[in-house]
Amino acid sequence: MFVNDIPTVANAGATQTLCISSPTTMMNANFPSVGTGAWTLVSGTGVITNSLLPTTTITGLALGTNVFLGRFQIIHVRQV
Repeated sequence: MFVNDIPTVANAGATQTLCISSPTTMMNANFPSVGTGAWTLVSGTGVITNSLLPTTTITGLALGTNVFLGRFQIIHVRQV
């Protein structure tokens, strides 16, 4: 028998407003106890240090709006 465990509900953290004199930030998503996920750059500029880490660093942010998406909702299947 296979069981689909319910994945942890994703929380990408609060919206951040930064001063461009420090174009680096730390993301603050929750760590999933079931499942995995990844950060992606939706629009703007920035380099994701480790896209698979919920609390990764983003560097190289540009002036204006930079949008990142955290998807931490992969289904976990186990055999029992």
